[in-house]
Amino acid sequence: MRMRQLGQGQSVMFFAPQEIDSKIRKAAGKSESTREVEAVDILRWSMLETCDEITHRVPQWAQQGYDYQQRKEAWEACISSDKSPTILDPWLQPEARSLQELYGLSDGPTPGSAIWEVSELRERCEMLGVSFVSGTNMDEEQEREVSHEIERERQVERPPKVSPAAHSLHNDVRSFILTGTIKASSTAFQPLFRVFDGISSAFPQSENVWSRNLLCTQDFAATIRTSSHPQNTSDYLRSINWIVSAQRDENTTLVVLSPFEVNKLLPEIRLSSNVHLHIYSPKVSVSTKPFDDLQFYCIPKPGIQINDALLITQLNIFAGQLYLRDYEEYQRLCNFLGLYQGQRFTDENVPIQSDGFIKPEHRGEGDISPFKTSPVPFLKALLGSRRKGHPYLATHLGKMLHGHVLTPESFD
Repeated sequence: MRMRQLGQGQSVMFFAPQEIDSKIRKAAGKSESTREVEAVDILRWSMLETCDEITHRVPQWAQQGYDYQQRKEAWEACISSDKSPTILDPWLQPEARSLQELYGLSDGPTPGSAIWEVSELRERCEMLGVSFVSGTNMDEEQEREVSHEIERERQVERPPKVSPAAHSLHNDVRSFILTGTIKASSTAFQPLFRVFDGISSAFPQSENVWSRNLLCTQDFAATIRTSSHPQNTSDYLRSINWIVSAQRDENTTLVVLSPFEVNKLLPEIRLSSNVHLHIYSPKVSVSTKPFDDLQFYCIPKPGIQINDALLITQLNIFAGQLYLRDYEEYQRLCNFLGLYQGQRFTDENVPIQSDGFIKPEHRGEGDISPFKTSPVPFLKALLGSRRKGHPYLATHLGKMLHGHVLTPESFD
């Protein structure tokens, strides 16, 4: 930049970051921050930086001059009588070098030693105060061997296309709505957890552990035609939203209906005095209102509340409920599943499995758990089917099934 009559009508203002200001003061010998930096200090620092850059780039400059000298000599030999193919070597520099040439031991001349054979280059380097020219390959673009990145293309395996099962309303279901009783020989009902028969290998089929008063209809259980894809039924589990309760001799029976059946039987349910229709939904988030008391909306309105806590607990398990109401419900669930809940034993050497399950022979008095083997694998498979891949480790059930012991503070 050219500026005439600088200082007489024109002025220059310098801006620099703190790092550059420190370098300028160091070059000018003004370490005190109170002393002002003048224009001469900035010019001095610029000149010193230029000299340092020239000294740093001497190897590249010398290599460029050496290459020019080699090509010049080859050209002079080319226009003479010598037509040897070797005269092309100065122009045919290798683009890549082997690992042996780069890092191996060599008895040949050191890098940069050939530059000193050119007198003009040697004199200029000596004038600049450079007595040694290192290898010029430090700034070359080199091919480096790095760890290969594995490129993964995610492909979601969707369930195969299947045909939906045809809805049907069995006469025994209609009879149950009218009378509140279930025929012993009826095939319209089945235990709720029988839905998992033949689906999950973790299902405790040999153990009679689930309540016989928790049932579902065949229309609720059958969601697809299983003739061609029997192994994929767990992908089509129907959610629980409609429950019919009936009480006989202080025994409560819960029957889960399909939306189709509720829609067909709703007029008869309204007129029935033996059953009640309840709206239900599992608690899958902290802020969700619990519906497991079956008092949110009933048709017709029940006279008494269902007090079978163990029956409700099993209903919540099948529905995939993730959050418990309080610590007492947590203790009741652990007692039913046979899981360790932090209680103390008279024998301190009671073995506890890694998933928290306690075998029957090691449990204390008052044991009510019907499980002889750990139900944790089955419950993980059940929640996995309910959650459809969504994580649930941070929930109450997620912590329980992964060996964590909850405390009363966990429900605050």
